[in-house]
Amino acid sequence: MVRLLRGIVFLSFILVALLYCFEARAQEFSEQSPASLESFLQEALSHNSSLESSRHLQEAARHRIPQSWALPDPTAGYMVMGDMLETRLGPQE
Repeated sequence: MVRLLRGIVFLSFILVALLYCFEARAQEFSEQSPASLESFLQEALSHNSSLESSRHLQEAARHRIPQSWALPDPTAGYMVMGDMLETRLGPQE
């Protein structure tokens, strides 16, 4: 029974402390100038890491040279001709 009362007192103390913190935060927020939806959206867009990553990928793609504009790949080769072409009828001239 005593443990139960201690638990209830402890939880009520925590609850009062949290309410006090939230009330102080709410008063601080209400003292600030009223914020508009546009300012919240602007802040969300400026701090969004995935959008920043997408911007960097777009910039990298813009600087990439397309394959159609690139120079052709260099190739090297050689050919060997046989001495003479010979068929079943004999050497050909």
